Amino acid sequence: MTENLPEHELQALLSLPEEDVLCLLGKELIGRSAAPQIPSHLIERAERWLNAQKNMLRKAVCESDKIKEIATTDTDQMAIALATLEILVSLVIPVNPITLTALLIKKGLTSFCSTKWKEDE
Repeated sequence: MTENLPEHELQALLSLPEEDVLCLLGKELIGRSAAPQIPSHLIERAERWLNAQKNMLRKAVCESDKIKEIATTDTDQMAIALATLEILVSLVIPVNPITLTALLIKKGLTSFCSTKWKEDE
């Protein structure tokens, strides 16, 4: 039986510190570079991009009834991550949706979506 590669990659990213995932996202945004990249610059680039995309990401992820149900009732981090990944793979974004999913989960999906979910109540 073959391993589910996206799930395996997602699990590996979820096991990393948030700063490492931010560095990976920064590298994806910068692309190939001959010069070595300074981690703090990669993190800053990733945070700027994430902040600029926040509204689009909230609309895509937080408006999903499935995400809201899973995130507020299920404590299985992988179930929440996989449901989020299902949504992010459909977006046109310049980064790997697995990396972005891991980052959103690490930052806390419930807190990321809290503003939207409070509006719905």
